[in-house]
Amino acid sequence: MKRKLSVVLALIFVTAIFMNGCKPPQKAVAVKYDYEVTSGGAQGVEGTTLIKITGKGKTAEAAVFDAKVNSVHALLFRGIPGTNMAKAIIPGANAENDHYFDTFFAQGGKFLQYLSVSGDGVQDKVKTSDGYKVTLLVSVKHAELRKFMEAEGKARKLTEGF
Repeated sequence: MKRKLSVVLALIFVTAIFMNGCKPPQKAVAVKYDYEVTSGGAQGVEGTTLIKITGKGKTAEAAVFDAKVNSVHALLFRGIPGTNMAKAIIPGANAENDHYFDTFFAQGGKFLQYLSVSGDGVQDKVKTSDGYKVTLLVSVKHAELRKFMEAEGKARKLTEGF
């Protein structure tokens, strides 16, 4: 009886060790927002920020849409060095993982009302092995965007203390 119990416990122990070692390898998390952003030069109308932004996509149209998303994303979560919006509107490492932004940045989402493409549209279009990489000059209405995010409860009001 003791021998059978010892064998069963040994088998359970070996099985547990084996099962723990057979976990599938962790997949690398895809980078959702991979872009380059710089100041677009002279500032435009009060309450707007002019930036030069890149976007990537399988088609040129998809890359342009990606650049538009990236322009608002940069203002919200990263800030734009060399502009009046050097600090992010919504600081914090996990802020951009909020599911609210999945619909905000969706095709035809609310983010589109806070930007306009300046100049002649696409500044630079490069064919890559994955598709296209485009550069746009975009004017983003950062003052209106901040007010909207404050009203939605996503950004802290400027009048609130630190």
